[in-house]
Amino acid sequence: MPSVDYATCGINDVIAYSLQLHSRRFSDCLRAHARVHAQFADAYDNREVARSELDLADRLQSFVNAVDLGDYTIPHELDVRHEAFSCAAQLQDLHPIMQQVITERENAQNGRPSRGG
Repeated sequence: MPSVDYATCGINDVIAYSLQLHSRRFSDCLRAHARVHAQFADAYDNREVARSELDLADRLQSFVNAVDLGDYTIPHELDVRHEAFSCAAQLQDLHPIMQQVITERENAQNGRPSRGG
């Protein structure tokens, strides 16, 4: 199985690599992220924020369900991709500085401003 060149790869490459290497662990991690967002939704007094958190949790769970069924299509939504990248990077022991480099490189390629450290 080919490896990822972290010096040139993008977010989707890191996610795809984790899907290939350890899809079960990846979906478990993403499922945990979905649970955290759902739990945080209950903690907010702001109904709009809570709704947003629950929506993200639902979209993450939908991605997990697809992965569990063998569909490794990476969603286009930025927040879902961010969570998926976080899980994939964790599973690949990718240093936070390298994660930031990959994110900034992709933001520059897509014309999005960097979010900083």
